[in-house]
Amino acid sequence: NNILICGMGGSAIGGDTVKSLISDDMILGEIPIHINRDYSIPGWVDSHTLVIFSSYSGNTEETISCYQECLSRNSFNIIMTSSGKLLDIAIKEKLPYSLIPKGYMPRQALGYSVSILLKIFHQYDIIDFQIISDLSDSVQSLQEQSDEYSIINTDKNKAINLASQIFNKFNIIYTSQRMEVVGLRFRAQLAENAKILSTHFVFPEQNHNEIEAFQNLFLNNINIIWIDDINNHKKISKRMGITKEILTNVNHIDISFKGGTYLNRQMKLIYFLDWVSYYCAIYNNTDPYPVNLISKLKSSL
Repeated sequence: NNILICGMGGSAIGGDTVKSLISDDMILGEIPIHINRDYSIPGWVDSHTLVIFSSYSGNTEETISCYQECLSRNSFNIIMTSSGKLLDIAIKEKLPYSLIPKGYMPRQALGYSVSILLKIFHQYDIIDFQIISDLSDSVQSLQEQSDEYSIINTDKNKAINLASQIFNKFNIIYTSQRMEVVGLRFRAQLAENAKILSTHFVFPEQNHNEIEAFQNLFLNNINIIWIDDINNHKKISKRMGITKEILTNVNHIDISFKGGTYLNRQMKLIYFLDWVSYYCAIYNNTDPYPVNLISKLKSSL
């Protein structure tokens, strides 16, 4: 009757992405999907709930805590991990599980997470095979992006060009509700890779509160990064355009991809902005790989 995906950070974003991608494609009716970033699970979890525990390391304490709570709810449980305590639990309790290859940071494993979740949902007749086919078809365009964005050319490389505009500024990322996962992922990548703060917000909700905050700005060098899509509701695109005209005291940057399927456009946006976050780190003379503050916090818990 419902689906719960438990995870944190890079292990949770795959759930957000898949939820966004399949919102219009479920073949068994509108089955609610909830992404749970907490130590506890919602009260509605029961024997009719599919629960997927996603932890790249297998040792995420919030996700393990959720698993312990689910034991008394008789939910149907599946584990996604590369190793750790959750893998030990899956083997000991004979739970269905899917292994993610080792050797990556969790945020690097998004492709595996999305692919595995879609395969799980197809196996349990939640989605049609077409969306998996669309994902497979998107691989070539992502490979072409990789070739394009890995060339160090400040004139032709769009990822480097955008990074040069935002690496030393405070960036506000605006999307529609439908494309929020792109903004969420970009904000997280700017934090983990480039080690810089940003924020994201969605339309049309922005027009009901945050738009007023631009009257008294106490920050200099602000960008608004607009992530649009042709599938957005026409009213939302109109609201974005009008809001952009009203907010004249900040710099505006527009990002979108046209053509192809919704899945392909979303994957291309996520991948492009991942590269942007990488180049922001380079501009800031920062190693994008380690997450020292996260590691320090975990060691203190």
